[in-house]
Order: sequence, then structure tokens, then C-alpha cells
Amino acid sequence: MPKILPALQSSFMNDELVDAHSRELILEVLYLCLRTVSWADGIDNELVEASLGDTFNSWMALFLQVIQTNPKSFFYIKKSALKCLTVIFRDFINYSRECLGMILKPAWKLLIFHVQVYTEVIGYQ
Repeated sequence: MPKILPALQSSFMNDELVDAHSRELILEVLYLCLRTVSWADGIDNELVEASLGDTFNSWMALFLQVIQTNPKSFFYIKKSALKCLTVIFRDFINYSRECLGMILKPAWKLLIFHVQVYTEVIGYQ
């Protein structure tokens, strides 16, 4: 994983080669990678550090940037980012505790916005 995560990140950030759907797929691969080592948090912290250490902070900054963009655009990328963040904060409790504060407020705002849209679409069509 130490080689996969930097490659995924550079691919995600490459505007010339990657479109919105490709970014969504990249985040899906990241999600699967995170799930493969999530068992090790608190058990084998060296493995978690070796897997995530080089890119974790830059991924968190990228997630923060994604969820703070216009809530009406790139819905599926935001959905995939929130899926990754769910794994990070649910399964990497020890490793991710310092980053929770910076993500919580923007993620909450995004979810509140989409709940309102969902309610309008489903409730009032």
C-alpha cells in the first residue's frame, strides 16, 4: 500500500488525464485499500503507519477540499470521499483522532445541505 496510495493521489489530482467519473473510481480503490489495513489500527500500528504515513495528511486535506466545494457539484465524488472518511474515522480510531476536528464541521454542512435537497425531492417532488 505505501506505493499504491501516492499513485492514487497523483492520479486523482491530475486534471489532464482524469475526469469526475475517474476520480470517483480512484476514491473507490482508496476505500478498498483502507479497508484492507483497517483491522491493524491499535493492533499493529507500525503496519498502519507504513501504509498510510506518507499520504494520510495530504488525503485528509484533499477530502477537506472536496467536501468544501460547491455542494451542488460533483455529488458522486463527494459521496465517495465521505465513504472513505467513514472508514477512516470508524476503523482507524487511534490513527485518525487528530484529524476529526478539521473534517467534522465541513462534512456536517455538506450532509445538512444534501438532506434538505433529498427532503425536497422525495417529499415534494
